[in-house]
Amino acid sequence: MPLSRRCTAVGDVANARQQCTHWFDLAGLAVAHAAAGRASREYRCAVSGALGEAATATLERDGEPLLAWRLDGTTIRGEPPFDGRNLRGAFLAWAEQALDPDLAEAATVLRRASYISPVRFYELDLFERASDVQPVTGQCYTYTDGTAQRSQRQRGSKRDYTHRPEALLAEGSPERGHA
Repeated sequence: MPLSRRCTAVGDVANARQQCTHWFDLAGLAVAHAAAGRASREYRCAVSGALGEAATATLERDGEPLLAWRLDGTTIRGEPPFDGRNLRGAFLAWAEQALDPDLAEAATVLRRASYISPVRFYELDLFERASDVQPVTGQCYTYTDGTAQRSQRQRGSKRDYTHRPEALLAEGSPERGHA
């Protein structure tokens, strides 16, 4: 595909729902990174809050705090221009139209982190197949019809970094048998 500063431009050439969400997002960020000609870019996101309560979502870009949202479900509460925006629906189109490309990219990254963060409350090891998890049908490739029914859970693969966030970015965590 042609290089683009839009991290969502990969969606112009491929159907996101037919891909792994995380690899698809990463491909879009790689395309935008190459188009911008940056030497490096690092995002760190954190989403905290108990299930059913308001959450706090923050994003640092290249070591600097950039975004802080309070989430009421999937609705952002915070400073303009994000206040009142919903993570669902037309958020990505709005961000690309209303924000400069760098801020739109950051907002897209924090949106994904915020949107998937409730998965940390699921006990996925209780499920044999993705089709057993409800109601996530069609959310990503794993949960598409046909794939969800034949997928098998890799029990024990979930990682919880709640009390040790530094381990998330560590090269070869002790949990995986690396020093």
